[in-house]
Amino acid sequence: MKQTLTDEKFGNCLQTCVAYLLKKDLHHVPNFMLFEHHWWSSLVMYLGIHKYIPDFVNDEAPPADNNEYIVSLKFKRHSKGVSHAVVMKNGSVIFDPYPIINYSYDEAVIGGYYKIEKCN
Repeated sequence: MKQTLTDEKFGNCLQTCVAYLLKKDLHHVPNFMLFEHHWWSSLVMYLGIHKYIPDFVNDEAPPADNNEYIVSLKFKRHSKGVSHAVVMKNGSVIFDPYPIINYSYDEAVIGGYYKIEKCN
């Protein structure tokens, strides 16, 4: 599965990461960035309908458990400071919907770790 929209404002890397984690086809998951300032509430609503809940864990060190997390990254060398979402596990990227050539994850600034949990 790959990101299909690479627009700096309305790219769908978050949509692709959610589809990956929920094992859904990309076209069954909305592009949350189209909701602009309401992207978080649209993500919470979508996940709630499917019996999941997002949990912001931290914005510093990788969580020390064996779970998968959606991670918000910003690359220092990117002139516009665009955010990008990937899935990490044990501190390593396991899914990048749009690998950026010539960018190292080591030079990325972490914007936050988000765990998607199944509701009871």
